[in-house]
Parts: sequence; C-alpha cells; structure tokens
Amino acid sequence: MDPTTCYLEMFQAMNDGDFDTARERAEALRAWLDGGGFYPPNYSRTEVDGYLANVLRRTANPVASGQPKFPLGQTVATPGALELLPQDELLGALRRHSQGDWGDVDEHDRQANEEALAEGLRLFSVYHTASGDKFWVITEADRSATTVLLPEEY
Repeated sequence: MDPTTCYLEMFQAMNDGDFDTARERAEALRAWLDGGGFYPPNYSRTEVDGYLANVLRRTANPVASGQPKFPLGQTVATPGALELLPQDELLGALRRHSQGDWGDVDEHDRQANEEALAEGLRLFSVYHTASGDKFWVITEADRSATTVLLPEEY
C-alpha cells in the first residue's frame, strides 16, 4: 500500500463529496497504520490522525440529501484564496459548507455552527487543500454573503 496515495485519494474524495470512497480510503489507511505501516512521509502523524478521525466521523453519517442547508448569498473569495486554491477544491468546499459539513473545525465550533444554523448566526468552516493549505469559508448571519479566505487575510 502507498499511504500517501491513499491519503490524497481520501482527501480528494471528501472534496468531491464521494463519502463512500473517502471512507474506504480512510478505513484502509487506518488499518495500514494500525498494522504497523508507515505514515505518509510528507504529512505529520498528528495531521494524518486528525484528518482520518474527521473523515471517519463525517462519513459515518454523511449529509443524506446532498442539498444545501442554507443559502450562500453572494459568494466571494479574497485575492489570496483565488491565487492559492485550486478551483475544484474551492468549489468543493463551498458545496460542503452549504451542506453543513464544517470541515476541520473543532467540536466547539461544530456545535456553534449547528446552533448558528438554527438561530441564523454566522457560519464558519475550515478546510485544507490536497497540498495542506488551510482556508476558511464564512457565511454572514443574514446569509447575504459567503467569503472564502486564507486565515492570514482575516
């Protein structure tokens, strides 16, 4: 098994909304690592373990309908995000965000988003590109606009 290929395929499947493939790759990589296999060399153990846990949790109960849970409003991206993010990954993150898949936020932010969804407050998601670059997606409380940005542009 090539753990780097498996990790990247899992990542791409999540971005594409292909939860079945993402879960298959996550389970295969988890079994490989649990059996003593080596971690993908270009990624930290903490990063891989964290992303694996997120994928396995998110794919245990994927968004069933595939329909947006809220309107994005006017969608914009900052210059840094437009320069750094591949278009397919940016669009995949917007789709995931609108479906209530908040990406790599911690449990506190995940719960805050669920409350914000019900109460009409600001929504915040965190995603990573296949190359590991972190970016944010923020939808305003009134759902008039959604912004894709890099953390350093906040």
